[in-house]
Amino acid sequence: MKFEASRVIQTVEQLGDAQFTGPGGLARAADFIAEGFHGFQWQTDRRELRGSRFGELVFGRTAVIGCATLITIAVFCWLTPGQFNLAHRAGMVLCLTALLWECLRLAHCRYGGWNWPPWERVPLIVARPTVNCSAAVRVVFQVPLGEVLPASLPDPRFTLMIVLYHVVLFLLKAKGLPGWLFLVAAGLGQAAIWFKAIRGFRLFRSNSESSAASSAAERSGPAFLLELARSWPVSRSKRLETICVAAGGQRLGHAGAREVVRLLKREWQDKPTLLVIVHGPGIGQEIVIEARRNRPLAATAAEDLWIPHRTMTSNPFSALTFLWPFQDSFKDYVALFGVGCLGEKETKLDGGALDRTAQLCTEISLRWVRQQRQKPVPPEEDRTASRSVQNPG
Repeated sequence: MKFEASRVIQTVEQLGDAQFTGPGGLARAADFIAEGFHGFQWQTDRRELRGSRFGELVFGRTAVIGCATLITIAVFCWLTPGQFNLAHRAGMVLCLTALLWECLRLAHCRYGGWNWPPWERVPLIVARPTVNCSAAVRVVFQVPLGEVLPASLPDPRFTLMIVLYHVVLFLLKAKGLPGWLFLVAAGLGQAAIWFKAIRGFRLFRSNSESSAASSAAERSGPAFLLELARSWPVSRSKRLETICVAAGGQRLGHAGAREVVRLLKREWQDKPTLLVIVHGPGIGQEIVIEARRNRPLAATAAEDLWIPHRTMTSNPFSALTFLWPFQDSFKDYVALFGVGCLGEKETKLDGGALDRTAQLCTEISLRWVRQQRQKPVPPEEDRTASRSVQNPG
């Protein structure tokens, strides 16, 4: 069956209904998605996980700004001993107050009233066309479910590296590190912190939790996954085992994503597996590709299909929260983002971009399968290779 972008847009509108917001809205949305997979005769496994609200503390706007300011004040106090004046004290009090407010905000239920223990139920949906698949390779399509984090906020790896960097720096200063060298090293650390903090504040300035781009990205992922499952040919299962995953809890310690990593390492390690992460499909005209081992494969597929795209290189200083913890724990992945999810001004859901994303997902999967089985090809045969696996010739 053909992928129909109009069905995705219709599902996005349905997920924007009032019944899928507020208390219990995420659970009802998960039920809606699971019923959709059942309607396509897919085998569905719906799980409930625990997600801690304090896991959001590292990513909160107030926490990032407050932590950056505290470290900056500490550096200046170290450089100017004996000059801990009223301005320093006032700054530290304000930062500590901001951090305390962030903790209290997270401990408080977002819908009113106090909730203890400080965790929430996180849904995880795993769907496949058939349970016992004899294919030698596997592709997992994963989308976030529910509230999502802005991409420009630091992931835990970045936060940990910055903290360790400054701890080592202060220890070296105590051991006699020259003042000018300490100043240069501290400046580099401050630049990294404030770069992330300013980007996070810029993205949050319009209340990203309820912004158009964030809201559309939250709903377009599950809607896209449902339509991809509906249009996925059953005959393709003979050569490729397909699994669709909708993982919640990105704001709750990445509970769903961490469970997907556990499945990849413990339950799905029996055959070569490619993870395709799709976030905010159709949000903007362009598709952003991030990958490690499979970057050439994904970029070539997009070029051969004439799809507007750009590639992104991820490192600890530009890491995407969308990709944590896959960046550290599972290297065989390809991530596709709608450009509107990365702070661009484009927030409208585009039907053409949805079609291109589905086409690129299929093309990358089929090329990866062929790559797993392929042997060295003679030069004569290589010259006649088709541009697309989906439409050879």
